[in-house]
Order: sequence, then structure tokens, then C-alpha cells
Amino acid sequence: MDLSRAVGHLLRRAQQRHAELWAEIVDPDLTSSQFAVLEAVVHWADDWGIRDQGSVAGRAGLDVSTGAEMMRRLEAQGWLQRVPHPLDSRRRVIEPRPPAAVVVRVVQPAVRQVQERLCSPLASADLDWAMPRWFALGDTQDAAEAPGRPGQVLRLAQQRHSRLWGQLVSTDTTSVQFAVLTSLETGEPTKQSDLAVRAGVDRSTASSVIQRLARRGLVERQEGRDKRQRMIGLSDEGRALLGELTPAVEVLQRELLTPLNEEDHHRVIALLARLVTEGDG
Repeated sequence: MDLSRAVGHLLRRAQQRHAELWAEIVDPDLTSSQFAVLEAVVHWADDWGIRDQGSVAGRAGLDVSTGAEMMRRLEAQGWLQRVPHPLDSRRRVIEPRPPAAVVVRVVQPAVRQVQERLCSPLASADLDWAMPRWFALGDTQDAAEAPGRPGQVLRLAQQRHSRLWGQLVSTDTTSVQFAVLTSLETGEPTKQSDLAVRAGVDRSTASSVIQRLARRGLVERQEGRDKRQRMIGLSDEGRALLGELTPAVEVLQRELLTPLNEEDHHRVIALLARLVTEGDG
């Protein structure tokens, strides 16, 4: 499989790039999902001034379960509170505490910088064309409307990719593990650092993934010319597993694109590829 043309792989790498920029520019202790919930709670309420949990999650570009988890964490940190619903005391709605508005106001300039750097490889016209189609890839009914930031839109699409992976491909082998195995399929044993680049993961992630794959007997470690540098190769078991999983992964790639018109497929993939290969840093 050509990972450079696999929409699921590109979505994962785009989301990974967004996370790296967020940690660098904003705050590694405040995730982008938490900020999206805070922003939704601070700036949005329905016509009756009510912020129910499901609507807040949708406005933040999160599925309901992820949004609920974010709200629990933010409540524990003292930024949100649950109060009785004004029309039904058995229900709870979300309200911001005073620190929430301060955090949103202070962090917003850095968040804009993240989006600008994430999308820097794309012309504004390309981004305008891509945003509604990336949102369609998420194929979600939870979001009340398309979120305004590319990072949120790409997260929705990546969440759908993760759900489909568990349904269509495997619950034992992750998409990252599959990318590492695929990167070894046609080549000679390679250095771990080079393998990380080919699979589109950082070195620490590659090290952890390789350890797991080695314990399962799917990759083999070999000594290179420099005995300090181990080479990684694909085992017979790993090659057999790739043969089993690749048809299902191909089905997944097609399924991800089903919300789009077929004539848009090539351009969506091309723009995602530019986003992850031509970004700064």
C-alpha cells in the first residue's frame, strides 16, 4: 500500500502535526479538545441561555463521548460547572466559571497561530475548498455545524478513521503499527530513525511501536554495520499479517471517502498530502 496516498494515514499525520504545533505554541497541558470545549461554553448558548452537554460537544467539533470526558476534566480543574437545568431539575447543564473566559481570551492568539502554521502549505482558495470536504470526511451527526478551525475539522475526520479502523480492520493492530509494517514491506532492513520517517511517526513513538511489534514476532531486530545501530526488518509473520490486513485497509480508505463526490477524491488526498509533507518545522 502507498501510504502517501492513503487518506486515513494522511489524516493521522495531519492530526499529529496539529498536536505538535499545539504543544509548541499553546500549552501542552491544555489540549486542543479542552480549549474547544471551553470556547464553546464561553461563547455559545441556545436561545434560552442553555448549554446542554451534547450541544457543547457538537459546537466544539467533538463526538458526544469525547466531549463529555473533556467537560469532566475541565470541571475538575474548576473551569466549568454543572448546574440544574432551568426547566428540569433532574438534568444538568454546563456553565463557565470565571477563569474559563480569561483562558479563552488569552489563548486565542496562539490558537490562530497554530492554524496558520498548520495550513501554511495551502493557498487560501485551496483551504476554502478543502474545509467543507474535510468536515464531510468526519461524517458526524454530533456537530451542530462545521467547526471554524482546520484542526477541529481534521480531528473529526481522524476520529471517524479510528472508529472505522476498529470496525473494519483490527482491534489488535493499530493504524500506526500497520504503517510501520507497511514501511518495511518492500525494503531491506532499515534503521529505526529512517523507519520513523517513512511511517510518519516521531522517534519515540516508533521505538514503542517497534517494541510491541517485536514482542508479537512481527518484526526482527538485526545488527547493522555499526553495531550500535539496530536494523529493523519484517518477519515472515509480519508479512503474513500485512497480507491479511491490507485488503481491509483498502476498504477502509474507500469508506472514508464515501461522503465525497468521486471527482473530489484526488484533490482532497493531494491537499492532505501537501499539508503533512510541506509544513514548516
